[in-house]
Amino acid sequence: MPKKVKGLVNDREIKHWLVNNSTGGNNWVVLGKLPELIMHEDKAIFNTKRQLIDKLIFEKSMSSGLKYVYSAYFTQKMLLALIQTNDNKYMIIKNTNLKETIDQINNNVQEESVQDSDIQNEEKIVDNVNNDINNDINNNINNDINNDINNPVGLPERIIIKSEITLSDSLPDIINYGFCKTDRKLLNIEKTDMMKLKQDQKNMMKDILPIDFMDCKTLEDKNLLWNKYIGEKRRDRYNNLDLSRIYNIGTETLSQTENTDFIKEIILYQNVQLINFSWLSTFKNVSTLGFWYCYQLGNDSVKEICDACPGIVNLNFHNCFQLNIRALIPIMKLKNIKRVSLDNKLMHCQTNIYQGLITNKEWDILGNSSITDLLINSDNLTVDVIDYILKAFIELDRFLLNSLVMKKLYPCIIEGNGPEKIAFQSSDNPKEGFSAKKDIHLKNKLKNRFEEPMSESMKKLVEQQENEEDIVSAKEAALIEEIEKELADKYGEV
Repeated sequence: MPKKVKGLVNDREIKHWLVNNSTGGNNWVVLGKLPELIMHEDKAIFNTKRQLIDKLIFEKSMSSGLKYVYSAYFTQKMLLALIQTNDNKYMIIKNTNLKETIDQINNNVQEESVQDSDIQNEEKIVDNVNNDINNDINNNINNDINNDINNPVGLPERIIIKSEITLSDSLPDIINYGFCKTDRKLLNIEKTDMMKLKQDQKNMMKDILPIDFMDCKTLEDKNLLWNKYIGEKRRDRYNNLDLSRIYNIGTETLSQTENTDFIKEIILYQNVQLINFSWLSTFKNVSTLGFWYCYQLGNDSVKEICDACPGIVNLNFHNCFQLNIRALIPIMKLKNIKRVSLDNKLMHCQTNIYQGLITNKEWDILGNSSITDLLINSDNLTVDVIDYILKAFIELDRFLLNSLVMKKLYPCIIEGNGPEKIAFQSSDNPKEGFSAKKDIHLKNKLKNRFEEPMSESMKKLVEQQENEEDIVSAKEAALIEEIEKELADKYGEV
């Protein structure tokens, strides 16, 4: 009798296990920034036996393109990811970021000069990677760096990136032999003989899985498989379309989706491959849209979304880092919108203490009479912007803010006459909050506490007027001096 094999051996089962069990919250970093993260010169390429292999093999695989990201772990100091390229190579990417201040760099110059060339090559500066990670992926890295205990005064720094890449033709091979114990734990990836699918995950294997789309050879094949996938959703009476982990479907396929009338909700989670959103108009009955970690979204994208779904009721954006408070402008023009979330602690709301990103003149013509629930989870939300929101959203019943902003807001509240009230709740803790009668007025606004500086054009005008006054004053002084001299000549000293 053949011995029963422990764990998983089939690639499709292993991929399905990875999708459902491994660490995937930072896949968007790799999906959007892979070339910047690994295409620098200073890297070492290994096979699973820890033998160095030719970099040309790696470069050829990378040139074929990224097929899938199974798992990613990302911090300020480290990137760890398991990916597959279009030529069906599997890779573990491990980047370690080392920081040095200018003082440390100067102290190490002599040591570096006596080290051999291999070690020196491992410490080259990769500025483009540092800048992209700091500016596009996680804006609070700069704050963390400036507050680092090893650099308390914010000395200039450089980032040194050490990269190790493990490459294999076999998924079981790289899973079983490509990870050290620590990295395996960070990605929450078991060896294949320890992998086990739960019953619901086994049941899913009978249907089309998110990983199945990566094996389609042509766009036509992908479109056919996609519409079959939609048919399965209808059969199982799902009314939501969750695009999480579906990284291989583009707008061409989404635009030709058939029989979409049953879909009421669409969720995008780390789907950074989707850069335009006119395809949403294909889903006529969608009332709820949720976007999570879609860093490619900008304010223009929000307008495109609103144009494609004019009847949307619930619209939620979570950690879409390029959005700012101006995303509210197209949203406020929707007629049926009820609930809106802008959930990003770093979201910008003002250009400076005197002016919001939505100008005073724009607020004067903006308004909405349908939104009842609004969440703005930004540390940068000011009393001034809240004041404009309360005046523009006339049917607002519930306003969720983070605890920091809510505590600053509370002493500024001057209740109106009601009788309706607005509930202010903490987005961090729903049990924390207060309510106030509508027609609220706010005190301690920034625009009332600081005198707005003159614009450059006004400064020039004032300067011109002052110069003209100086010229007039000089002429008057000369005339007075001349008159006094004539009087002195005629009558003597006066």
